[in-house]
Amino acid sequence: MSKIVKYNEARLDVAVAPTFDQAQEITNSLDAMTRNMQWWVGDWLNYCEGLFPETWTQLLPDVGRANKSIMNWKYVADRVSKNGRYENLSFSHHAVVAKMESESQEHWLQMASEGGWTEKRLRDEIKGEAGDKPPKIQFVPCVCPECDHKFNQEVTG
Repeated sequence: MSKIVKYNEARLDVAVAPTFDQAQEITNSLDAMTRNMQWWVGDWLNYCEGLFPETWTQLLPDVGRANKSIMNWKYVADRVSKNGRYENLSFSHHAVVAKMESESQEHWLQMASEGGWTEKRLRDEIKGEAGDKPPKIQFVPCVCPECDHKFNQEVTG
């Protein structure tokens, strides 16, 4: 893939025209990067804190993002176990429940996952403000039989 595209600061350069299959692979990789970057940075910093307890904060980047955001990614990645993360929910969903004990996290994340809840709906449900409103849109996890790509199919209820 690196022969086709080069990742540079603030841009992506295309070296050669990809085949459709290569373009699909690159698109899927970019999508995964955007959806998982917060988890990856958080997990990495937690790992580095264990390796370098005295100096790990020196690894924090000086540009691009506020340290507050990066520290939040680290906190959420530490508080929500790798096995307790739902692929069909955003990082923000997980941040909502990060301060809870793992059993409560699991309960609320499962409800949000099965109900296709937005982050706001999850917050409202936890606060007890959503009432008995059924979700307007639900998402059913699907797998492409040809390429095993995982995605969520939107179903209106």
